[in-house]
Amino acid sequence: MKKCFLLFLCMFLGTIAFAQEPDVPGSDHTSATPIDGLLYKLNDVALTAMVANVNSWEGELKIPEQVVYEGETYTVDRIEWLAFSGCKTLTKVRIPKTVVKIKHYADWEDCQNPFVGCTGLERIEVDEGNPSFCAVDGILFSKDKTRLCCYPAGARKDYYAIPDGVTWIGGDAFAYNPYLVKVTMTNSVTRMSFGVFSNCKALRSISLSGNIGHIAASTFEKCESLHFLDIPESVRSFEESVFRWSPIKTLVIRGTFPDGFRDDTFYFMDDEVVIYVQQSEVEKLKSELAKLKSFAGIVLPLEAYHPTEIDMPGTKKCSTPSIAYDNGKLMFSCETPGAECVYEIKCSDNSSGRGDEVSLNKTYEIRVHATLDGYDDSDVAVATIGWRNGQ
Repeated sequence: MKKCFLLFLCMFLGTIAFAQEPDVPGSDHTSATPIDGLLYKLNDVALTAMVANVNSWEGELKIPEQVVYEGETYTVDRIEWLAFSGCKTLTKVRIPKTVVKIKHYADWEDCQNPFVGCTGLERIEVDEGNPSFCAVDGILFSKDKTRLCCYPAGARKDYYAIPDGVTWIGGDAFAYNPYLVKVTMTNSVTRMSFGVFSNCKALRSISLSGNIGHIAASTFEKCESLHFLDIPESVRSFEESVFRWSPIKTLVIRGTFPDGFRDDTFYFMDDEVVIYVQQSEVEKLKSELAKLKSFAGIVLPLEAYHPTEIDMPGTKKCSTPSIAYDNGKLMFSCETPGAECVYEIKCSDNSSGRGDEVSLNKTYEIRVHATLDGYDDSDVAVATIGWRNGQ
């Protein structure tokens, strides 16, 4: 009894000592200090500052290279993982050259997006002298452009092609963007972290790399417009809740799974989903899905799958534009909303010469097509305008 009491007393005193332990010299303060509208964790020995969880900001933000607190100057060298999580009023951010790390409390390297859920954030900029990060078209990458860290949740494009050379897409990289309709990636991508496309409510089409071996947790969670998904043959494993609360009707899984499936991968899928897998995997998957009371879909062999237009929503084609002429002006029109007309005009008249006047008696050939992100270009419309007696 005495031994038990002594053990309990030691544990209790240890708890008190831990709760009251001051900041360890050379480490960040455990509490955040407000400076000029932002929260920072300060290191009094290294004289560095980390932008801390959880900040709010309205409008554009330029993160400073240094901050001053109680007479000491601190270099801002890190941003904590959830520093601006859910800050919907942040519209643009510039990261200075001094910030060299996005810091997760357990140094989990998958966590490289401190702007998750910032649905007003349209653009990220990075000082050109930064040795760790860069920005391309407002998107945050590692300096060597092999890791895509953050596609801003407020970026107003409906189509994005992940650049060739990117090998790793970080956790929540595209999460919460309500505008993206289609995303494509090249086979340079070999790794995707958790939640990459979660809560992308407009996303209808994703073309995955053929070199990804693993699909992480919540990758396609709450993609409310995603009805079809084709998982490449390279994928050999899934984590939990990959497709949770997404209305996928057709799921094509082309690979084989030596270690089998996890039942929790398929939590809360659409009741009407049909999953197509290799013949060798049919019974494996059915066995796992039998454990889920919530699963009401069907599993069929891959041979039974026949693609339809519904399965390929990203292959829509722009309507062919019309060409009209009135009072000296050419006018182009396309029925596809948001499409842009691209034209070329060729003239058979002489394009250069000498003299005081030029007679226009030849013809003009007009070629125009329509283009729109997420759509194939339209067919080319062609028209010819002829001049008669200079009229």
